[in-house]
Amino acid sequence: MPGWLVGISIAVATLDLVVFSSPLLALGAVGLLIVPAIAMWAGVAAASIVDPRHTSRNTAAVVCAVAAVFLGYLAIIQSRPLPPGYSHGGANVYPGQGGASKSGPNEVSPP
Repeated sequence: MPGWLVGISIAVATLDLVVFSSPLLALGAVGLLIVPAIAMWAGVAAASIVDPRHTSRNTAAVVCAVAAVFLGYLAIIQSRPLPPGYSHGGANVYPGQGGASKSGPNEVSPP
C-alpha cells in the first residue's frame, strides 16, 4: 500500500476522531487551527513510517487532502442559515434588531 494513501487515511481518521470525541475543540476559532494540524502531523508521521524514501511526496499528498477536507468543512459551516433570533431582516424582523434581548428578565423592551 502506498505511503501517501496510508497518510491520507490516518489523517482523515484523526480528523474524525478529534471532531467527534471533542466537538467543542473543533468548533472554536483556535480549534479550527489545532485540529487540522493534529491530523496533518498524524498523517505525515504514518506516511513517513510506511514509505520513508518518499517523505516529501507523502507530506504534500497528506497536506492537500487535509486542506481539502478542512475547506469543505468551512464551506458547509458558512452555508448554514443563522439560528432564529439572529436574522438580519426578513418577514416580521426589522433590520438591526436581531440577537438576544438586551433588557433584563422583568423589563419590557421598547417597541
